[in-house]
Amino acid sequence: MRWLTIPLRREADVLLARGRLRAWAEATALTGLERTRIITVGAELVRAAVNTRDGNIEFGWDSQMERSFCLIELPSHADVPADLVEVELARATEGKRNTLRFEALREGDRTRYRFVANVAVRAEDVQRAVAESPDATAVEMLREQNLEMARMLGTLRDREAELVRALDEARRSANEATAHALHLQEVSKKKDEILAIASHDIRSPIAAAKGALELLEPTLENLNDDQKHLLGVARRAADSVVHLLANLMSTALIDRDDDVEDQIQTPIIDVAAVAREVIELMAVQARHKGLELRLDVDSDATTVRGDLMWIRQVISNVVNNALKFTPKGGHVHVAIGKAEGAVTLVVEDDGVGIPTDKADRVFANLTKLRPRGTAGERGTGIGLFVTKQLVDRLGGTIALAPREPAGTRFEVRIPFVEGTPAPLSDSTPV
Repeated sequence: MRWLTIPLRREADVLLARGRLRAWAEATALTGLERTRIITVGAELVRAAVNTRDGNIEFGWDSQMERSFCLIELPSHADVPADLVEVELARATEGKRNTLRFEALREGDRTRYRFVANVAVRAEDVQRAVAESPDATAVEMLREQNLEMARMLGTLRDREAELVRALDEARRSANEATAHALHLQEVSKKKDEILAIASHDIRSPIAAAKGALELLEPTLENLNDDQKHLLGVARRAADSVVHLLANLMSTALIDRDDDVEDQIQTPIIDVAAVAREVIELMAVQARHKGLELRLDVDSDATTVRGDLMWIRQVISNVVNNALKFTPKGGHVHVAIGKAEGAVTLVVEDDGVGIPTDKADRVFANLTKLRPRGTAGERGTGIGLFVTKQLVDRLGGTIALAPREPAGTRFEVRIPFVEGTPAPLSDSTPV
């Protein structure tokens, strides 16, 4: 008789199944090393099933033996840590007490791992403990938040693709005077739609997700590693969406009409002040990843003429790229100075570096030289492309070079302009 069956398809199911497995072990009077081993081995089998996206965990009652059981079913080709399963379960089932029975049954292309607690307990007590596992509510809430975040990121990627296609279409039509005006109207309309969605349909769910996490976290006591990992995933996902949204907005502004810029006096901006603002914000990201992030300012004359949002985005993108591809324990050094009539921004890291045969493509649109960062961060291939475009519009240059023995060095130069810098905007840096 089966009480509960949980499909094992997503990472969140590992935490859900582990909580129910712990409740089952406690209700069946497994103690000490026996309980620890069954939870450890069961969690590994659950993780192997989740990796195949084709497994289940069941809890129920064996009426013939009058004992409670837990069964984990998964494909026979799943990558199961055989040494852990065989050795740990052999230890758990040996000895005088013999309170745990284990068997592995292979039927066709499926394998069923069955655990039976050889302890006299009441079926209804075990069933109630498994059904009312204290971790269930929190896990379900986290799972729903992750699903909502996944849907939101999928929508953003679709909108980003629409924007890129619209921009490419506008450039191809640049030499066709009549079609050019029509294309610009279409691009402008799509930009307005996407930015409106970005400000409402994206920012609102992110704020809701963050608020839910903030309300949920204080209610959870003694978080285990899996729960902490899920909270970290949600936090990094929200930060990534905010950063990507800033790049999308910058991309939309890159192609605005030059005559509009001529009508507005571009302000003088202190690059060092902007860098301090950006580094202060990114210090949180660096601490979460276990990195040392340091800023040095080597000159008192670091003013340039340019758009504040563009300068802020250039610094943010280059530093974010260094943080993304530097592993835990690494270092990211940011230096602001002046050389040969230009304000310089140098960002050095000791991360994974950029392959020499791919360095010439790093500033190309939608080019992803590595699929993920060192902590699993997703890339879009738009950040450094936007950076190069913004630096060009500021009249500057950007270059990269490998560092020995590992890492990358980015150097940005923007023409120095003497003058009194305008006060920084009160808007939140991105």
